[in-house]
Amino acid sequence: MDMKEVVSSNIKAVGFEPKNLELKTGTLQVQFVGGGMYQYLEVPKELYESLMKAESKGKFMNANISRKFKYQRVPPVEKQIDTEAPKQ
Repeated sequence: MDMKEVVSSNIKAVGFEPKNLELKTGTLQVQFVGGGMYQYLEVPKELYESLMKAESKGKFMNANISRKFKYQRVPPVEKQIDTEAPKQ
């Protein structure tokens, strides 16, 4: 999912992936400054657009999204170490 960095003291980046075009809902993915990343399910696209325009994204999340939609934590991706010897 494409993530867009945002100006916020609480949120680092936000992404949205449409899932139900008829209902205009999708998955909202939020990466917090502390490192945690969560996906909120069946979020209206209009709410995502309002979040992106909000002056305080953290306050908007708390008032309109957090604890109002089903969510799941996105497990961190471990960096893979290249073990192949450098080519000369």
